[in-house]
Amino acid sequence: MLIGNTVPTEMQEQEIIDWIESACHIQSDVVQLGIGDDAAILTTGKPTVWTTDQIAEGTHFDLDLVNLEQVGRKAIGVNLSDLAAMGARPLAALLTLQLPLHFTDREVHPLVRGLLAWPERFQFPIVGGDTNRWDGPLVVGATLLGAPWIDRDQPNRLWTKQGGKPGDVIFVSGSFGGSLLGSHCDFEPQIDLAEFLCRHYPVSAATDVSDSLALDLAHLARASQTGFEIDSRLIPISPSAVERSATTGTTALEHALYDGEDFQLIGTVPGEVAQALEQENRLPTPFRPIGRLTDEDNFRIIDSHGQRESLVIHGYQH
Repeated sequence: MLIGNTVPTEMQEQEIIDWIESACHIQSDVVQLGIGDDAAILTTGKPTVWTTDQIAEGTHFDLDLVNLEQVGRKAIGVNLSDLAAMGARPLAALLTLQLPLHFTDREVHPLVRGLLAWPERFQFPIVGGDTNRWDGPLVVGATLLGAPWIDRDQPNRLWTKQGGKPGDVIFVSGSFGGSLLGSHCDFEPQIDLAEFLCRHYPVSAATDVSDSLALDLAHLARASQTGFEIDSRLIPISPSAVERSATTGTTALEHALYDGEDFQLIGTVPGEVAQALEQENRLPTPFRPIGRLTDEDNFRIIDSHGQRESLVIHGYQH
């Protein structure tokens, strides 16, 4: 048995670590010493990108609505989404598991399967972490190390929120507004899209959508010292947002703008690049223009009648 309530606490942690070590067979040139020691040793001669996040039962997921494998996938996926937004590829991960006292191998098995899903998909190792038990809810955290996709030295090989310029066109991946019906635990981090863009197109600024499309786009614009104007008719709305709107009294567009936790990519590109990107047929996932950055100190949206109005900014509160 992997783990059970009859096993001493100090053995429970070690058995989980041993299982993760045996299940994660990913090899990496950056790992000098991986899981199993007091700390990992990594070596890389490139700029490195670090991101960390944790998800907690009752705040970021409800185990009555999602399963433990989905929770494990989300815990790694939210960090991969951050790396995608920086134009970085994942190199290695650290995990922290705060397990409820009642958890047995029946719960731990699917959770760890979910945690291993993205490392196997994108081929990066788990190099360590920490496991504890407590009388609270399940909390899962991860820290990921990333590096640029492009080896050669160039100014924009890693993206930030700060590089946008007035006139840059705003593109978004995927669709928006499905998180309240479960997509917040069942999403695809935009790693493949980020790699393609890094290799083929200049991206002036980028971020991912965790708080909401409206709020995260506002964060990008403020960091770039610009405003923005988006067209409501161009925003890709999830079918789940339409379904949700039938029972909430909130429009599908409002769900798309404000629900949050879509984990899609927002990127801005120079105006002269936008037309080529719109015609690109090699994109691994749709990447659509929805507006542009402006030199005005405001945020506007064009409604279904073509009228411009101020956009209220808010989003999901974690």
